[in-house]
Amino acid sequence: MASSAKLDLSIRCTNDNAVYDAFLRERGVDRSKKIGQGLYGFVCRAGEGGVCKVQSPRKREGLQQAFFNAACSEAHFLELLTRRDVKVIPPVDFILVGNLRLAIGMRDAGANLYAKYIHRQELPDLGNIQGMMSHFLNGLSEIHDQGIIHGDIKPENMTDRYLLDMGISMYEKAARPGKLICSRFYRPPEIIFGEMFTSKVDVFSLGALFFELYTGLPLFPIGDEYERGIDDVRHMHSMQNVMGQALPEKFLSKSKAAFYDEGRRRSALIPLHPDHKLGRYLTFDAAINAKRDKTEGNPRQVELFKDLLRGLVAFDPEKRLSAKEALQHPFFSRKEGAGLDEEGKENEAPEEDCKVQASPVALEGQSSVQKKPAKKPDDWELGNQFAALVDLD
Repeated sequence: MASSAKLDLSIRCTNDNAVYDAFLRERGVDRSKKIGQGLYGFVCRAGEGGVCKVQSPRKREGLQQAFFNAACSEAHFLELLTRRDVKVIPPVDFILVGNLRLAIGMRDAGANLYAKYIHRQELPDLGNIQGMMSHFLNGLSEIHDQGIIHGDIKPENMTDRYLLDMGISMYEKAARPGKLICSRFYRPPEIIFGEMFTSKVDVFSLGALFFELYTGLPLFPIGDEYERGIDDVRHMHSMQNVMGQALPEKFLSKSKAAFYDEGRRRSALIPLHPDHKLGRYLTFDAAINAKRDKTEGNPRQVELFKDLLRGLVAFDPEKRLSAKEALQHPFFSRKEGAGLDEEGKENEAPEEDCKVQASPVALEGQSSVQKKPAKKPDDWELGNQFAALVDLD
């Protein structure tokens, strides 16, 4: 781990708007060159090879305060993980705190996975996916060890090397039933049903993301992510049809609208909605097999990949793999194609292949990895954020 003394991370605070604006100009921040929009602010260019996430101004004082609080929360997590040298987080250069205003400067992480691969349908092969999965599972394991839930893993929030946008991240100890996190296509059942959740929501999202990165299709595409009600129903029905199994009874028994009609239980598996984009593949296995047949991928490695994904997207969070457990899966024991080096560049796989016996594809969402007792994460003091604030005035 790199020590904080080696990091060029400056944290500044001022109540003078003129000083705040001058600091951003000195850092080369051009707020007219917006390249993205986030939960509470926008991203713009900042000098050579940098970007800056700037909190959007709001006229309503209450809303401005809420945006400021969200920005401070993200800044705290980014500062902590930068100082811990977590490799999946783009290094932060500066954090500027003003009068209900905040800006975060960081390294430009490059094109996100949706823009680079999925939108263009130029999808990575299984070898590259293997390297990327290992990289991000290692990073998630480090993040979860700090007791942090990212809460919004999706292709738009990831690049080949970095995990972006911690605007709705939280400490796991702050998780509460009913809190709506995770974008629609990557949302696990416990969030849909309003149950208590853990850091394993990130694992589910990552599994759904890599299914999409391999096949080019969302695993559970339904409706608009901001809609509720009927889209929750379609989402749950889609999950059961695509994976070929029922959701956990402990969830279904609490659902009134989705699976019960006038007091009678509906069928656990109903036909897919006509506009479901996976309709032509019907199932999880068929979608992956279609990609394998088209690209002539290694059948043995594809079966291991399917087995791993089933462990990541298991409906029951108690049976779902953790990030650390997933790294022990046989899929990562074999070198398949190219991977990512420490700089995030493609490299060649070694000629000699590790010989391991492929595990059978798991049934009912359970992976072949043997689970180990989870290690208790470090208990970080919540009051340490921005301890290094320095006045500019």
